[in-house]
Amino acid sequence: MNQIIHIDDVQVHQDAEGRYCLNDLHRAAGYEPRHRPSLWTENQQVRELILALDTEAGIPALVHRHGGSAPGTYVARELVYAYAMWVSAAFHLKVIRTFDAVAQGAREAQQAFDFGAPAGVPGTYVEALQRVIQLQQQLLQARPVSVHGVQVREVKRVEEPRGSPRRARQEHPWTPSVRAWAEDNPQRMEVSSSELLHEALGLAEATSFRQASIGQVMSRLGWRRARRRTDGKLRWVYVRPGAA
Repeated sequence: MNQIIHIDDVQVHQDAEGRYCLNDLHRAAGYEPRHRPSLWTENQQVRELILALDTEAGIPALVHRHGGSAPGTYVARELVYAYAMWVSAAFHLKVIRTFDAVAQGAREAQQAFDFGAPAGVPGTYVEALQRVIQLQQQLLQARPVSVHGVQVREVKRVEEPRGSPRRARQEHPWTPSVRAWAEDNPQRMEVSSSELLHEALGLAEATSFRQASIGQVMSRLGWRRARRRTDGKLRWVYVRPGAA
């Protein structure tokens, strides 16, 4: 079960082994030709690092996927940091902070999942997820999986009948505020997650966890996700239902 990560509204996809898509990172860095992943992998030091990681982990640290639903170059987390450092100091810092924010996002997990867990959510994502599972075993179907080498359980929420009180309680706490914002701003046909966090919720920091939560809310409200080019950069936005 992979955690959703966004850098400047670009989602960084992962493969089944938890490697990260280098092509997504390239887009997040500005998509400049000089920062193409293929140029980076030609570096001898990078090749030595890949070899060292392959030997240590026992699985390829870099793979090229051709065709399928998610083609691209996928790399281990260590190589994500190495690539970001190669691009620029500013992008390296942004990547570090984004990945750190994902780990810290567990402190908001209680609100996002709305499972009624008591106060005091544990400090890491894995601990928080394990705590939620322990509290809701009667409502969840689970099977063992590994997240970055840590054994947890992948969960699937039991679907409640439409109109049931429990289903009503499962609505994300941000939904009323976002719905009110959409009704008050009918002229806004498109909006980014960071704009929504600021305008609808008054949140200045667009962490990956918050962006993922906004995605859940917008999907429930019928807004679709689309990629737009602004000032030469691609970014993700949510498009109002019925808009072109």
